[in-house]
Amino acid sequence: EVFEIRYLNVIFLIAGITTAMHSYKKHMKGVVNYKKGLQIGMFITLAAVLPFALFIFLYLNIDDGFLSLVEKASDFQEYISPGTVASYIGLEGICSGSIITFIVMQFYKKKQKN
Repeated sequence: EVFEIRYLNVIFLIAGITTAMHSYKKHMKGVVNYKKGLQIGMFITLAAVLPFALFIFLYLNIDDGFLSLVEKASDFQEYISPGTVASYIGLEGICSGSIITFIVMQFYKKKQKN
């Protein structure tokens, strides 16, 4: 019901990805390969999103009241199940993480010499 909480997830993803990139850049003495940076960002995203999606899947299997609340808030009530909700959350998180990783990498990529 509180849509703004999603923004908090984005802030956590930004903080995690940025921290990982900064740590990797420090470890590699200032050189971040673009492809490696994207891999690190996606790893951080998957490490954050997949356990949360699994938790939601398990929780919705246990708490029928919460699942019925989600069904009421959805336009596609006949398709709502713990699996579809967890898949949607996973997909949404992976898409957000991909976009955030791409944006963060613009600040950490190796500069081209002219």
